[in-house]
Amino acid sequence: MNRRIPPRQILYPGNLLKIFLGSIFPSKIDEEYFNEFFKRFFKSKEENTFIPVNKARVGIYLIVEFLKKKFSKKKILMSPLTVFDIVNMVLCAGCYPDFIDFKKDSFDIDIDKLDQKLALDKDICAVLICNYQINTNIEEILKVTKKYKVEVILDCAISITSSLKKKSIVDYVNYSVFSFNLFKVIQSIHGGAVITSDNEFKDFLRNRQANWSIYNYRDLLNYFMKGVQIKILTLPFIYELFIFNLFKFGDLKNIKFIQNLSKNDPNPERKNNLDNSYKKKMNNGQVLEIYENLEKTFLKREEREHNFLLYEEGIKNDYLKLIDRKKNLEEKNSYINFPILIKEDKKKLFSEYLYKNNIDHTKYFYRSCDDIECFKNFGEQCVNSQYISKNIILLPIHKSLNDKKISQNIKIINSFLKY
Repeated sequence: MNRRIPPRQILYPGNLLKIFLGSIFPSKIDEEYFNEFFKRFFKSKEENTFIPVNKARVGIYLIVEFLKKKFSKKKILMSPLTVFDIVNMVLCAGCYPDFIDFKKDSFDIDIDKLDQKLALDKDICAVLICNYQINTNIEEILKVTKKYKVEVILDCAISITSSLKKKSIVDYVNYSVFSFNLFKVIQSIHGGAVITSDNEFKDFLRNRQANWSIYNYRDLLNYFMKGVQIKILTLPFIYELFIFNLFKFGDLKNIKFIQNLSKNDPNPERKNNLDNSYKKKMNNGQVLEIYENLEKTFLKREEREHNFLLYEEGIKNDYLKLIDRKKNLEEKNSYINFPILIKEDKKKLFSEYLYKNNIDHTKYFYRSCDDIECFKNFGEQCVNSQYISKNIILLPIHKSLNDKKISQNIKIINSFLKY
């Protein structure tokens, strides 16, 4: 159970049932309508086309496969701070990941390292960027990649609503992906989209998926059952009385089984071939649910932004460090949660302190994949990425947290190790 998305945003069982029943006789997506709807909603540039795919990671696989063929190059420069299956998508597409580190205490790729790597290695065809908070140096990244004629792939799985200078972040690159599932900003049982301005790739993508089957009820049964289970377990009174205390107990007693319930990738493994379960296409029922959730998406972003900014302005403690970001009114993150870096190996102590004061949080974000045994031989050791992975704590910022509750939390957080 991934706790990075607030419980009250999970789809209702009725919506889940509607998608599931629609999968008994699945109908094909009208791709032209899908594109026009998304383009109009996101006010995207004319050259962009929104094309449905099984998952965001499958979209990344298809993009990498295409770019390898187009440029006859086999390396993807990427941050290691991501779900391990994204690394697998690069491998399955016949390429090799080459890890590059962030700047210190930041989610921004180190520009100097980027320039050096692209200057020295001519086998890199793309830079894959996972957009956690908005990459404040995206324009600098694009200047460097343009100089070396390298493409940028933007993973917007948890940052669909991010924008810069009043433009969707996807308008800055030629290839990007969205993700839709029970825990994402835009919810459905399953799904994704590729956004691209490359006409050659559009044809490649459609041809590549032409023989893939459409999701039916058998494919979605597990997702449906999981969704109903999660919806029940995250009902406010159940979550607050039982689930929160279960995670509290599991973390404080270091019970791995309970801790793994809140991880989105508990068992890393390396793969070199795409699973057949990934060679699927969304059905129309899944897409209709996405359409219904789109209108609420930006309103939810504004509510989370309000709470994010309250924490950002209020938290002041020498043992805590906020992730660096530019305070720019023209820059809008998706504000999924509020990240804090804990200094001086005090993360365990800080987490215990939060639990003692009944403040919900999660200690797990993403692994730094360069530190996973099966991926250690790809690129450099990324010390800043590893530091973030090991020292980050995330606070929820969903709308059920009012100003009074956040003010109380800030007061408690600022008192950590003060007395």
